[in-house]
Amino acid sequence: MQGADTAGLIEADLIVWNVKDFDGDPVVKAFWTEHDTETGTVTSPFTGSPVSYPFVGAGAILEVGETPRTSDLSIRRKSITMSAIHEGVIDMWTGHDMRLAQVAVYQALFDPETRNFVSALLEFVGELNGAPKEVPAAGGEGGIRFDLVSDTRQLTRTNSAKRSAVHQRKRDEDDAFHDDIGVAGDWNIPWGQEAE
Repeated sequence: MQGADTAGLIEADLIVWNVKDFDGDPVVKAFWTEHDTETGTVTSPFTGSPVSYPFVGAGAILEVGETPRTSDLSIRRKSITMSAIHEGVIDMWTGHDMRLAQVAVYQALFDPETRNFVSALLEFVGELNGAPKEVPAAGGEGGIRFDLVSDTRQLTRTNSAKRSAVHQRKRDEDDAFHDDIGVAGDWNIPWGQEAE
């Protein structure tokens, strides 16, 4: 993305939301930080395939927060503020089920002469963590702040099915593999010496 300004290219943020309608069917909503609607191709982090979307602008995105640059598996957080009066944003927010919506944020270069996307760099992949509506003071600017967390949060979840003797018995009533898991830590195991 370096040198984009000297080449006359426009930097823009692209946001792809994977939400559901109230019947549970997947719906994709795509927005960008410029003024019009342009179709662009990005690589989906969910499928790995190139996908084209009509990215809607016209003030839909008010602010895109900084993406933490880390090289570890820590949970990254990002916020996006979108217009509370933009028709497309209102439709996405009130007309769809946004709980745990998957989100991909790209930083893209756009050529204003050819009206083509030059490249789109995936910057953040995560899911919606909360969407409180901010109520502005009279004459102020209002928006919907979407709080996102990276997909690495899924690594913090525990799965009782892997550690529970009760769950193993549901699968096979003769399975006794996890019967001693609660006391195994107290066992004295002689390593490299004769047992007493």
